[in-house]
Amino acid sequence: MINIQRNTSNNNPVNPGRMIIVARNNLLQQIDSNRNRVFPLHIQNPTRFVTILNNNTNRRARRYYTGFDLFCVVVGEEARNLNETNQIVIRLVANALWRSSDVNDKSRYCILARMINN
Repeated sequence: MINIQRNTSNNNPVNPGRMIIVARNNLLQQIDSNRNRVFPLHIQNPTRFVTILNNNTNRRARRYYTGFDLFCVVVGEEARNLNETNQIVIRLVANALWRSSDVNDKSRYCILARMINN
């Protein structure tokens, strides 16, 4: 009979899920403490935002952007300033911040998205 035991020690060096959660919590804490870097939206010029979108080579061309898409770009830029490049972590942080924001904060991103899409 084979005895299989789960490794429940906290010193397991390779646990990708745990590392993502820790990175998410750290980044969320850093961005949330300086929430004014993402809320309110500082870029009011649609052409400036289009330039940012076009300069990112990882992003494929799209026909329609939502306010949340633009918010993810802003959070991604802020995350890169904080030396975080993991897209999963960035998206998790963007989701958490978007859900905790109020309607007024979200509306600025949605208005800019409508301006970009026209």
